[in-house]
Amino acid sequence: GDSQDVKPPPAPQPGMNAETAIPRAANDHTLIVMGVSPRPGDQLYFGNTANAVLKKSKAPILFVAS
Repeated sequence: GDSQDVKPPPAPQPGMNAETAIPRAANDHTLIVMGVSPRPGDQLYFGNTANAVLKKSKAPILFVAS
């Protein structure tokens, strides 16, 4: 197939958590796709990492429930 010229983001720095690394790495991309496991309850909640990325990212996010 055709190459889409997609380059992987740089590796996170040691000690950097996913909540910081994912939005930072997504700065050069137009969409973040994350797999999540929905949590039961009255409110929609996918977990701490997904919640932090949702709050910090400027890019659109597609959550894919497993």
